[in-house]
Amino acid sequence: MIKKIVKDTLALVVIALVAVLCLAVVYALTKQPIADAEYNEKIEAYQEVCSGAETFEDFEVKTTVSADGNIKINEVKLAKNADGDNVGYVLLITTNQGYGGDITLSMGVLADGSIAGVKVISMSETPGLGAKCTEESWTSQFKGINAEKVESTKDGKVKDNEIDAISGATYTTDAVTGAVNFGLEVMGEVSGK
Repeated sequence: MIKKIVKDTLALVVIALVAVLCLAVVYALTKQPIADAEYNEKIEAYQEVCSGAETFEDFEVKTTVSADGNIKINEVKLAKNADGDNVGYVLLITTNQGYGGDITLSMGVLADGSIAGVKVISMSETPGLGAKCTEESWTSQFKGINAEKVESTKDGKVKDNEIDAISGATYTTDAVTGAVNFGLEVMGEVSGK
């Protein structure tokens, strides 16, 4: 009886060790390709929100967390064109104010302070409602706004600094608009506005 228990235990230990070894090998083989794919996806998002930019250099800003702690600047990049001239800045911003949790977006700001573009990279918002924040038809409203603050409206855009809210997704609209406004605030500090 004891020999059977020892034998079965050893068999389970060997199986577990082989499984762990296989997982370690798969992890080692896929770690770098996954990191490369994530990096390339981020660069594509940066180029999408700041067209004309070819390279992105790290740029430090003083403020990285909003006063209420709900919005965080993950990174800021100085965007340069193929000739090495400054085009503007690209920010990676995360807000925890979405209806479904965190929303991460990239945002381009040109040298004159206008928004070059906004792209939601990740979110967990409600399909058919808040998830519309990823649609280019909605995010394109931010492009070209040159103001200290973007406002959302449910009554139809009237002012240059307004965007139309996503119908039925107030939390999502407010979260994305809040993140964009914090990005503008941080860029205002950089330019001294």
